[in-house]
Amino acid sequence: MRIFLSLCLLLITGVSVAEENSLDQVKPITVQLPDNSDSELAAIDALRDQLQTQKLAVHFDELPLVDAVRFIESKTEIPIRIDFKALQDVNFSPDMPITLDAEELSGTTILSLIAHEHALAYYFQSDAVVISTPQHSEERYLTRCYDLSRFPSELYYNDLYDVITTTLEPENWDVLGGTGTVQVFQNSMLVSASPRVHAKLQTLLDQLTKAIDLPSENYPVEPLHIWPTAKLMAIAEAKLDSTTITANFNNATREEVFGFLQNTNQLPIILDHNELSYRDPELPKTINLKLEKIPARKALDAICQQFGIGWEIFNETILITSELNVTSNLEIRIYPVRDLLWRGLDIRDARLRHELEQFYKQSAMASVALTAPLLPDTDNLIASLVFPNQAESWEMQGGPCTVIEYLPGDCLVVMQSTKVHRQIEAQLNQIRKLQKPLDLDQWKQQIQAYRQEVVAVSFVALPPVDGNPPLTKGDLLEIASLIKATQDKASWGLPGHAIFATSNGLIVRNQRSVVSRVEEYLKSLAIYSAADVNVAPKTSPGVGAADEAVSAFE
Repeated sequence: MRIFLSLCLLLITGVSVAEENSLDQVKPITVQLPDNSDSELAAIDALRDQLQTQKLAVHFDELPLVDAVRFIESKTEIPIRIDFKALQDVNFSPDMPITLDAEELSGTTILSLIAHEHALAYYFQSDAVVISTPQHSEERYLTRCYDLSRFPSELYYNDLYDVITTTLEPENWDVLGGTGTVQVFQNSMLVSASPRVHAKLQTLLDQLTKAIDLPSENYPVEPLHIWPTAKLMAIAEAKLDSTTITANFNNATREEVFGFLQNTNQLPIILDHNELSYRDPELPKTINLKLEKIPARKALDAICQQFGIGWEIFNETILITSELNVTSNLEIRIYPVRDLLWRGLDIRDARLRHELEQFYKQSAMASVALTAPLLPDTDNLIASLVFPNQAESWEMQGGPCTVIEYLPGDCLVVMQSTKVHRQIEAQLNQIRKLQKPLDLDQWKQQIQAYRQEVVAVSFVALPPVDGNPPLTKGDLLEIASLIKATQDKASWGLPGHAIFATSNGLIVRNQRSVVSRVEEYLKSLAIYSAADVNVAPKTSPGVGAADEAVSAFE
């Protein structure tokens, strides 16, 4: 082991002239990709964009599916195929009657409404849109590569993985027994998943990036939606926001009420005929309701409540469907909560955040009384949103809905029903109105007292690998001397400040800030705090780690 320490000293003095010259010869590799390296995925993306931008009017009255498809194909000039075998496997007829009456909707919405109404699905190939069954569509996994260079340090890639597998159809990922996979390689993320998951994932990554970049001055707190068809849904959102309803319904049927809203207020309403017909025996037939300049959203809530049904935004339309459908259709929203997590403080420095994490993790064992509020206050914030809002629907209570923090973006990512999302948004706004400002001076004093507290930490040297001899007590004494000579040299002369070598490790007593720096260095030598030995590697890296150890300590 003396050889190991001598190596450390040799490395500290610098590299040889020959090594320096060899470094000058290192140059980056340039790569020439084939022209068609991503042509198939590019063609799929082009078809998806084309279908979303093409507008058409349809007036189908029990028109066979094959004829409806031919009509859409001719109007959009997009090849559309029917997977006859997949339909046959589930006893679906390609001549099933399609009824749909709509003006100037996108091709995406037309196909989505047909698929929704008749339990179908569609997916994109490089040369066509294919109408099939949901099961067959979900089985057609694609592997795509996503750029992670726009996200913070690789240290946070695991956080990103957790968000994806927790909120994007969790049951489909291998971590829960599914077949979907996420693999990170350097600054790339390879994802194998269904077309539907990929469509959501791209939007999720875009919105997480937006949350990270939100300015702290005039911090915007509106939730960020994970809508693959965000541009279309924004049309319906804008229409709802700009419309007020005035009406007097007396014994009005469902068709009369929503026909009035379509014709008088030009709301893009679509009735989910199959679902409503299935629920019809248990639903009220008529309603009596007077509305006077009521915002469209509240008016729809009041109307649907009386009819015992629900509504949701479906691309650029408003879909009137059963209440069960609305509550079971889960959507993902990102809630920016930097102001709540950090009590109004703008703490985005990574090193300070790490120190705060350690501070609150160890404060229960510290002699300094904890008077400053917890930062970031993630667990309390999540609990305050989960338990008042349909607690039984959340994953921790056995339900399908999830919430997870993404601290690099200071946000919560929530998968819930539209109704609960509205409640969460309103509740967050109420919390913000009542939030008291943090006593910044008291908080700073608390952190400073924590840093200056004198603590004693025991460190244990792990057994080496490859037959290298273990560290002797003499080796540990030399390491202790090196630490005292380089780490806050003056502090070791203060009363009670010392470093001792034991038979298999070290005992360090100093201010917590000094001990923390020593701990980082000792980890590079496979010497871990006794509290962390159970989670540390089982063996030391041996002499080969000398270079890394010395550079970490310099």
